[in-house]
Amino acid sequence: MHQVKKWLIICSIVVFATVQSIGAESSAFIGVLGDYLFSNDPLDTTSGEFKVRGNIDYRSLLKSLGYLKMTAYGEASYNLTASNLSDYIAAKMDSIWYLGANELDLALGAEFSFSGIDDTAPYWSPDWELTYRINRGRRLLNPYVSYRGYATSTQLFNGIQLGIAHAPQVEFEYSVAVEGGIDTYRDAAQTDLLASIIFKMNGLSGYTLSWQVQSSATYRWSADNTREGILGTISAQTIITPSRLLQFQISPAWHWEYLTTSEQWNLELEISTRADVAIFEHIYGYIAPSAVFSQLQDSEGPLWDVRLTAGVDIGLGSW
Repeated sequence: MHQVKKWLIICSIVVFATVQSIGAESSAFIGVLGDYLFSNDPLDTTSGEFKVRGNIDYRSLLKSLGYLKMTAYGEASYNLTASNLSDYIAAKMDSIWYLGANELDLALGAEFSFSGIDDTAPYWSPDWELTYRINRGRRLLNPYVSYRGYATSTQLFNGIQLGIAHAPQVEFEYSVAVEGGIDTYRDAAQTDLLASIIFKMNGLSGYTLSWQVQSSATYRWSADNTREGILGTISAQTIITPSRLLQFQISPAWHWEYLTTSEQWNLELEISTRADVAIFEHIYGYIAPSAVFSQLQDSEGPLWDVRLTAGVDIGLGSW
């Protein structure tokens, strides 16, 4: 009964936050969805979930000083297989402050859960990022420096990133950066050092297709020889909008890790797709199948998870 009361309180918070107007430049939606997970991983169980979610955005120009955006998202879930309840809430504030021709970007966010997710304990995890951008012109190389970090109950990460961004065309831009980070595990009294290189690019093709590609490679120095090694990711996303009523999205990602001490490879492939359709004005339906194939290097065959998600969102408009 205590879990039921907690779930009802969370749903009330989500709905209340969604339907309330907090400014002339706000927008919101509420929705329901269901998903079902199939897996051959003996540690995972085939399960289904029913979820209620809501989101509200607030955007405002700070006169000539900058721009502010605040977002709050809440989700309450009921696992049909395990008969348990869980919740997830995320809040974020993004702001841009104009310093002459340059910009100072500040982002503060947090994720938390009152009851935990997938049998985890309740948690709170804040994150932050501060970026200074030197704008020399759209067709020139524009350098930036960024400090970012995040924390969990057992982990604290802080990193400094130096990079350049370039937009040679209106329809195409890219950035390259290097990053150094300190990853501290407070429960194990252990500190790892990380060095990364990151590449991003995105563009538009006509009025119907947008795309982006991101890749990174990181070396981790660790006192724990089961963690030291190099890991990398390359991911892409393509969004096709053939009409105002339809939109399609596909997002593949390849993850790899090489542990130097054990000379062991870990390979994983993730593919997610989504199709959205406008059913009526302000009512949108979607279906989003996805799949994850892990331990691809294993001679006994990979583990896989396939998730089918479908839902309906109701937009409450902008005001």
